[in-house]
Amino acid sequence: MTVYDSRGSLDAVVAPPLWVCALLGVVLIAAGLLALGDLAFATVVSVKLIGLIAIAAGAFEIAHAFWTKGWGGFLGKSCSARSTSPSVSCCSPSRSRAR
Repeated sequence: MTVYDSRGSLDAVVAPPLWVCALLGVVLIAAGLLALGDLAFATVVSVKLIGLIAIAAGAFEIAHAFWTKGWGGFLGKSCSARSTSPSVSCCSPSRSRAR
């Protein structure tokens, strides 16, 4: 059996007590601060982690450059670590001859 309210639909809606609204406001503010704090914390942690990985990769590049035989290998390896493209190197000899 279905029971219908004889009052209008907007009359049936009652505002919650003031303490419930205040408590909900405090909870939502705390949740927002937690979300912002978590975002800042995740940013700091990821920046530190990526920085440490870059430092470790640079150390391995330097160690590998010293393990190569001869200065040509050392210069080629140490300069290729700074270059993003294999065709561009800071230590590559010039292909043109001075006449």
